[in-house]
Amino acid sequence: MRKRLAFPIRISGVLAIIPVFFVLSARAKIVGSVSMPANSHEQVSGGRFEEIPAPAGARPGSQWFACEPSESWGTWIGDGPAKFFLDSLEEDGQRIKACRTRINRDTKEYTRGCFTKLLVDTPMGYVYRVHVRYKCPGATQPKPIDLRPIFRTSGGITYAGRALPASEDWSSYTSPWVAPPGAGATLDVEVLYKHLNDGRQHLDCWFRTFLVERVPVKLRRPADGEIVRGRSPVLSWDVARADVLQVSTSEDFPPGDATWRVGKNEMPVAADQTGGMVLHPLAYNFCDATSGYRGTVSIPMELQMQVVKAVIRNLWEQEFRVIFVLSIHAPNITPITMAIRDLFEYERIVAHYFNPLKFAEEKYPDKDEAATEAAMCYAAMEVLGMEDLIPSRADMVETGDPPPVNLPGYQSWTQALHYQRLLQHQPGRKVDVEIGREWMREAAEKLAGRADELRTYAKFIEEGGNAPYRVEPCGTGDT
Repeated sequence: MRKRLAFPIRISGVLAIIPVFFVLSARAKIVGSVSMPANSHEQVSGGRFEEIPAPAGARPGSQWFACEPSESWGTWIGDGPAKFFLDSLEEDGQRIKACRTRINRDTKEYTRGCFTKLLVDTPMGYVYRVHVRYKCPGATQPKPIDLRPIFRTSGGITYAGRALPASEDWSSYTSPWVAPPGAGATLDVEVLYKHLNDGRQHLDCWFRTFLVERVPVKLRRPADGEIVRGRSPVLSWDVARADVLQVSTSEDFPPGDATWRVGKNEMPVAADQTGGMVLHPLAYNFCDATSGYRGTVSIPMELQMQVVKAVIRNLWEQEFRVIFVLSIHAPNITPITMAIRDLFEYERIVAHYFNPLKFAEEKYPDKDEAATEAAMCYAAMEVLGMEDLIPSRADMVETGDPPPVNLPGYQSWTQALHYQRLLQHQPGRKVDVEIGREWMREAAEKLAGRADELRTYAKFIEEGGNAPYRVEPCGTGDT
């Protein structure tokens, strides 16, 4: 049902009547709306979560807090025009309050916006998750928005979230459990907006009362010189600081075989040394010779280049100047280096490609390539909390030299081939994970050591240095 409504909006103390068109379901209508400035988080006092009775079926011992939609909710928008409203809805004979975000068609894709300054006490010793009812009608994309709660403190951030499906009617969303990095955190609810519908002028998303559930747990932070690893009911990883926090609801935490320790100075994560951020990996790439394996998904190099360039370009536009692209997959060398070179040559954007495997092979040229790759793979699985998938050394299989590639006329220098057998790519090796961890640590130190140089060079290029086509055919001193 299309309705034309006129409602009051407060603008700097002035009351104005503004007509606006809304498309609503037949049983819902907006009976009042107040405009909220798009960047009000610095001016408002913030919304406060109040404790409420635990709902039926809640976990034993859980505490619940609610924050009703109000003008005290601070707002923030990352890139592009957007509007925020506090709406009064009438639906099925009920009056509902909901905060609405309107993203316009000319807002950039994947714009970030959030309701912020929703204040809740977050003492240590608890884990938290957020519940909210929302709707996002009229979207043609199956999951037009991502939503994640973010706990912020002076010591860092902790967040978790996921993409939400479009919904014509009210749907419920429950976030993963998150553990605040420190006491006194504030809760932001960030929304990431994706494609809008073709031909539509805007996309509206409504959010009702936010609920926070907290459950008492035992937490263990690493002592100096150690980290705690292993699968547990909740694992919170703040990637920017490579800080691991293990949480359990068990009274006997930590159980004897559920955690094990490695020196923190051995943790091979360059972000820990630089304060950098680690972005999500690209799920698909050009697979080259391994495309011979049934089930492998490979994409054209040109497409991979475009994705890599788009990510780097977006980071550069946001004024990131130390950008590393990491890949250990050899066929990625060509599309990644071509993308980086293309950005530098024609857009004056600087980034750096780093391959930890190549670094290890250059430093240890006598090491078997298959053993090097396997050891570093297992070390990376440790860092990612997947150590239970690493076979014991006794269970590892040694298969000797890889089987030869028998193709008519094929020579080892020919680049165009598809493997015929799995062991041609990665023959089995008995390896020491500790050696792989050491190689990863050295590679991480090497990468971190290049950060300042890359920052200096990027600034030099940004200021016009080393421009192309500036050397005369016969320069001074040339012969």
